[in-house]
Amino acid sequence: MSWGEVTLRRREREIEVNREFTCHPESGDLYRSEPSWSLRIKFCLVAIAIPFYTAGHIGHHVYTHLSSCDMKGCLWNVVSDIIYGISVFFAVLSGMAYPLVGRELEGLIENRWQGGVSNHLDYRRLALVEAQSFYLAYCFQKCGNIKDPGTTAVFRPAQSAS
Repeated sequence: MSWGEVTLRRREREIEVNREFTCHPESGDLYRSEPSWSLRIKFCLVAIAIPFYTAGHIGHHVYTHLSSCDMKGCLWNVVSDIIYGISVFFAVLSGMAYPLVGRELEGLIENRWQGGVSNHLDYRRLALVEAQSFYLAYCFQKCGNIKDPGTTAVFRPAQSAS
């Protein structure tokens, strides 16, 4: 089975909302519907930004842990930030060749990097002081699942998945 487009019909506050998503063939995970060329441009931008984003994560963890004199936690977070940064970079490289698979992989790695915090708690949706995450590639995060309750989905196989 290949990737496909999905139109979701969901009743939100007595208004029927129709949205277009790209659907993963096996898991039913939904991603924003975007053309491959748009995803490739975003992958190039993320590839440029990831070293700075990783350095920001490292700086944040060093500041947080050194102020509480937690050297072990500091070292662990710095090493994990470097590993996650390298992983995202390679996911981005794979996404330049295979945009749909790369978007899924990058989104999964970045979600783990954020400690599994939902992208609904990102600073783009909440006030900065209430936000619990700062996703670099917010647009690569999954938007839900085709099996979510209260959702009617119409699935159409994709014309061209790459």
